[in-house]
Parts: sequence; C-alpha cells; structure tokens
Amino acid sequence: MTPALTVKNVEKTFNPGTITENYVLKGVNLVLEKGDYVTVIGGNGAGKSTLLNLIGGMDNPTSGSVVINGSDITGASVRKIRSLKLGHIPEDRMTSGVAGNLSITENVI
Repeated sequence: MTPALTVKNVEKTFNPGTITENYVLKGVNLVLEKGDYVTVIGGNGAGKSTLLNLIGGMDNPTSGSVVINGSDITGASVRKIRSLKLGHIPEDRMTSGVAGNLSITENVI
C-alpha cells in the first residue's frame, strides 16, 4: 500500500551562498499512512512551519522530495497539489493571502 505522505531526505536552505545562508531542514524523513496523526513540536526557528509549507506545496525543498498518495509534489504547481485534495492554511491566516472573511474550512475548500 502506498503511504499517504512520504517526506524523503528533505533539506531546506534559505539564502544559499550568501552571508545569511540558513540551513533549516537537514535530511528530514517522514512516512505517514492514511489515518495517522502527527504532532510537530519544536522551538522558534526549528523548521516546523518550513516543513509544513513544503508538505503543503507552499515552498519547495532545496533537495529531497515530498510525495502525497504516490504523487511527487516536489516543485509541482498549486493546481496539481490541490487536485490531490491537499489544503494548507498558514498559521496566521489573516496575513497570509487567504480570504480573511472565510472560515478555515471555506479557505481549504
């Protein structure tokens, strides 16, 4: 059976090659089956939001892959990602480009 989510060797570097280069994620691996629940815990700057943005297709990893139900979404268009019925509401939905007058459920739909 194909896992619902596979994050394989994901790395994310912001501002590569500059003085402000920042390695946020290094070699992250995660496999979740349908029905699994997971909690992502860590301090400020640990990479929690970055990981969720990569899984939700809001950003692309520097290397590695994100696979949803057997479809590799690494670098995919938002249209492809949404066709997989994957939604993502950022932590601060009022300032993140979503419709602030809609509920979270309405924004995901």
